[in-house]
Amino acid sequence: LRDLTTDPVLFPTLRIKFRGDTDSVAWPPTSYLHQRGEQGVWCQTFMKNNLNQTVFGISWMLHKDVIFDLQERRLGVVSANCPEHRTEAELQEKDELPL
Repeated sequence: LRDLTTDPVLFPTLRIKFRGDTDSVAWPPTSYLHQRGEQGVWCQTFMKNNLNQTVFGISWMLHKDVIFDLQERRLGVVSANCPEHRTEAELQEKDELPL
């Protein structure tokens, strides 16, 4: 997937609608795509599995608060302004860790 900008702004926001629900959940391209390799090359963050289903995974939950109500068999989803951490801290040697 190619986009000449630094963000995947040319890609659409996908809307996921669950059976029996009238509302849909937005899945913006900043969540379902990630940049890989050269600038402007975007890869999907979801994959097909062997059961003719698509696994959205954690990328679908980015920028959302998701509540799984297992007892009532319900799913709650709302937009959230979550912090993003894009830089990995350097790993320290075991002996260098503070006590």
